[in-house]
Amino acid sequence: MKPDWYTYAITIATMTFVGFTSFNNTAAALIFGIGSGSIFGWVIASILKIKQ
Repeated sequence: MKPDWYTYAITIATMTFVGFTSFNNTAAALIFGIGSGSIFGWVIASILKIKQ
């Protein structure tokens, strides 16, 4: 089972951008971006694999 790394990268980058626009603290923005981006990336990648 090969993970789709581009899905993870896109969601981490998107959620990091959202974190920087939402939080005033850089560390909080990075933690939010990496944490929620990896979770949502994993969910989206698994949904796409189920449909195939």
